[in-house]
Amino acid sequence: DLQLRIGFLLGLIIASPIWIWQLLAFIVPALRTIERRYVFGFIGAAVPLFVIGCATGWFVLPRIIRLFVGFAPEGFTAFLGATDYWDFSLKLVFAVGVAYVLPVVVVFLNLAGVISGKAILKGWRWAVLTATLFGAFVTPAGEVLSMFIIAVPMVVLYFAAAGVALLVDRRRAKRAAKADARMAA
Repeated sequence: DLQLRIGFLLGLIIASPIWIWQLLAFIVPALRTIERRYVFGFIGAAVPLFVIGCATGWFVLPRIIRLFVGFAPEGFTAFLGATDYWDFSLKLVFAVGVAYVLPVVVVFLNLAGVISGKAILKGWRWAVLTATLFGAFVTPAGEVLSMFIIAVPMVVLYFAAAGVALLVDRRRAKRAAKADARMAA
């Protein structure tokens, strides 16, 4: 069962350039030029962030496993089954990868006009709290360094997304001012 799961996941990862290309080849012809730019921009930002997030999760994984194994009392041997190890590893790496992509979603919501850059910056306390709690949940057993290795980049990415949103808002305001000036003239 475990070999089948590993094989399926590796096949999905190895084939991902092909199925992502097929998906884009199906969707992109229906998009306008500006929408195509947004789609390729988001994919260009999301894929590296997801890979960096997965790499961060992979970097933290050995520390967490050592901590789990260290809970075994003296004279006992800690046994971690292959299926349990695989499930925990996959969930950790995938969760951190997805968490690193969330700033792209925040920028998308700003571009769609759902939330402003000022509102994003205004919620920075909640973002820091959420990133810290997420880091604590994915790195169980109170291993503080691993929690910060996950949470700090998430906070930095949040502020980067807020900066991009503020730039988008500033450009949007300049375009609106120019349009108003043209209408008044």
